[in-house]
Amino acid sequence: MTNFEDLSIIIDNIVQYLTGSFEATGLLICFIFLVIMLARNIEIRYAITFLMPLMGFFVVIGWFGQVTNNQWIINILLIIVSLIYGTAVVTLTS
Repeated sequence: MTNFEDLSIIIDNIVQYLTGSFEATGLLICFIFLVIMLARNIEIRYAITFLMPLMGFFVVIGWFGQVTNNQWIINILLIIVSLIYGTAVVTLTS
């Protein structure tokens, strides 16, 4: 069974070799998410409305990562937000 610490090696390699910093990786993820929503014919105003909480959540994750070392808090929040976003995108596209 794997744990989230094992996945940190993958995340570190993505950040180091693909974008160079965590901020650039977050912006790349937001840009990819925007392109996917625009490709699914979601209007730009709705796509940007979805991206604002996502970008804010990336800021909160970075803040929690620097203040505390409780990785499990971040992982639980990521799971909850991904379920909310997945449900919203499926609802909008179907």
